[in-house]
Amino acid sequence: MTITLSDELDMFLDEEVRRGVSRSRTEYLQDLLQERYLGSLGETERKELKRAIRQGLDDAEAGRLIPLDEAFARLKAHLSLPSSKQQ
Repeated sequence: MTITLSDELDMFLDEEVRRGVSRSRTEYLQDLLQERYLGSLGETERKELKRAIRQGLDDAEAGRLIPLDEAFARLKAHLSLPSSKQQ
């Protein structure tokens, strides 16, 4: 994707990165878009997202974790994607 900015916005973006607001121009724009997206969610969606994140953090703190390869296998099955053994 290519984004064209006015000179003023381009300088602003450079200054934000220089001040350490973000590590890069790309990261700054991604963070900005994510904030805008999350702000567009309804209150119910935000609460559900926060609840799911909290549950995941609580599970991790309690040691309820699964190996990464198992997590990917479950995700592939949930999305009906072929497992790496079938490819």
